[in-house]
Amino acid sequence: MNITYAVAPMRIQPEPASQLAPREVEEVSNAASLTKEERQQVQELASRDREVRDHEEAHKRMGAQYTGSISYDYTTGPDGKRYAVSGEVPIDATPEEDPRETIDKMTIVIAAALAPTEPSAQDRAIARQAEAYRLIAQADLRASYQLPTEGEAVTETRIVLEPRTDIAEVVTRTAEEAYHTVREKTS
Repeated sequence: MNITYAVAPMRIQPEPASQLAPREVEEVSNAASLTKEERQQVQELASRDREVRDHEEAHKRMGAQYTGSISYDYTTGPDGKRYAVSGEVPIDATPEEDPRETIDKMTIVIAAALAPTEPSAQDRAIARQAEAYRLIAQADLRASYQLPTEGEAVTETRIVLEPRTDIAEVVTRTAEEAYHTVREKTS
C-alpha cells in the first residue's frame, strides 16, 4: 500500500504594523519593495553569508587553542541587511621548541586548515606548511633517538623553512644534502 502525504501550503497573514517592532516594520516594508532581481540578490547574499560563516567556524572548531577570533568582511544587501562575504581566522602555525609538541600542534593546524568542506588555496598552503614543519619535527625526533656508532661524530641537521617554502622543495633539498653528505664520507 502506498501512502502519500500532502502538505497544504501555509498562508501567513502579515501582522499589522502596530504589533511589529520598528525594525520589523522596516524589514517588512523593505522586503515588499524589492524587485525580483533584488530578492534574488538577497538570496545569493544570504547563501554566501552562511557559506562563509560555516567555513570560518569549521577552522575555529578544529583549531581549538591555536586559533584567534573570527573576523568577517560584510556587504549591505538591497534589503539593508549586512551579509558576510569573506572572513578569516588567524591560526598560530609556528613550530614549538620540542619536536613532540610541534608534531601535535601541526597535526591540529593541518586539521583546522582542511576542516571546511571546500578548503581555499590559502587553507591548503597553510596545511602544506604545517606538514613540512611536522616532517622536520619527526626527523628531529628520530635523530634524537639514534646514537652514534663508535668513532662517529655527532652532528645535528636542522632545516629552517622560509614562510612560503613548498614541502616538495624541502624534501628535494634534504635528499640532495643527504646525497652529498654520504658521497663526501665515502670519497
